[in-house]
Amino acid sequence: YYGACMDESRVNARGMDSIRPWFARIDAARDMPALQQVMPEMHDILVQAPFALGSQQDPHKPSWVLADFGASGLSLPDRDYYLKPEPRFKEAREKYVDHVTTMLKLAGWDQKSASAGAQTIMSMETKFAEASLDNVALRDPSATDHNTTFAQLQAMSPHFDWVGYFQHKQIPIEVDINVDQPKFMQEVDRQMQQTPLTDWKVYLKWQLLNSTASSLSAPFVEEDFAFNGKYLSGTTEMKPRWKRCVESTDQL
Repeated sequence: YYGACMDESRVNARGMDSIRPWFARIDAARDMPALQQVMPEMHDILVQAPFALGSQQDPHKPSWVLADFGASGLSLPDRDYYLKPEPRFKEAREKYVDHVTTMLKLAGWDQKSASAGAQTIMSMETKFAEASLDNVALRDPSATDHNTTFAQLQAMSPHFDWVGYFQHKQIPIEVDINVDQPKFMQEVDRQMQQTPLTDWKVYLKWQLLNSTASSLSAPFVEEDFAFNGKYLSGTTEMKPRWKRCVESTDQL
C-alpha cells in the first residue's frame, strides 16, 4: 500500500481511474432500490453517505455494544455552514459551490453540467443539514440516545431496504440499535421519495469523489487542499506526500 501511495507519477497518470467503476455502478442503477444496493458497498470503503454505520457502548448497559446509525453525508463542517446567515457562512457556501464545480470539471463534466451538479449537491446537503442537530444540541448525550428495534428503524425510514443493508453488512436484525438522529433518518427517507434519481446519483458521485480526492491525481489533491485545508482549516501548507502516505498507512 505504501509503495503504491508513494508512486506519484503512477497516481497522476491514473487520474481518477480508481473510482470510475464506482461512477459506472451508480450510473447503472435504474431505480432507487437499485441505487440503494450501491450505498452499503460505498459504506464498505468508508464513503458514509447519506448516513453512517458505526458502533457505540450502550450508555444504559455499559457491557453492551450497539450498532449506531448516525447523520452523515454533509461535506461542510457542520449544520451552521449551510443555514446561518452570517457573512462567513454565506462566503463558505459560495466558495463551496465553486469548489464542487471545479472538482466536477476535473472529473470530466462540462461547465454547465458541473455548475448544475454543484447546485444539486448544495440543495440536497442543505435539506439534510436542516434535519440535523446543531453543535449545541449534540453536546447533550440524551439528544442522540435512541435505542431502536429493527422494526422501529424500518418504520422510521420505510423506503430504504434495511433488510438488504443488514444482510450485506452481515448484521442480524435482532442486534441492539441506536439511531443518533431519528429526524435525520426520516429526512433521508423523504428525499428518497421526493428527490429525482438523477440528483441522487450526482450526490453519491460527489460523496465518493470528495471522500477520495486526497488519494487521486495532483489536480484533485491540490483543489481539495485549497478548499478543505487552506480555506476551511487555515492550513497554510500541504504535508509532503511521504508524510501523507505514512499517516494513511497508520490509519490502516
